[in-house]
Amino acid sequence: MTTIAKLTILSLALLLGACAGPVTKYHWGTYEPALYQYYKTPSEVENFAAELARTIKQAEEKSQKVPPGIFAEYGHVLQQQGKYAEAVSYYEKEKRAWPESTVLMNAMLKSVDAAPKKKSARAGKPQS
Repeated sequence: MTTIAKLTILSLALLLGACAGPVTKYHWGTYEPALYQYYKTPSEVENFAAELARTIKQAEEKSQKVPPGIFAEYGHVLQQQGKYAEAVSYYEKEKRAWPESTVLMNAMLKSVDAAPKKKSARAGKPQS
């Protein structure tokens, strides 16, 4: 085989390999720009929650793995919004997807259990 033929084959192999694009292990969706926007304007928590939900839904539709922490973060946002039952389901999903998060997720589940009690205890106190 001539040198020109070898170089042509090598060039084609490199070109085709470059066109394949990166293979990602997880589906991140719009998580990073949404998180950045949320940090800049925390009052837009509804938008952040919608982006987290969209990222999770897209990953599940594409049969890709949801990145570590996304279920938990969405659960935390739901908990802040007072959607306790939904928060619990996402903490449980995080635990199943990432067993190494079990200790933290158990703590988050306890905080959900305590949240309505704290709220009702505050509501029962007379205001000064």
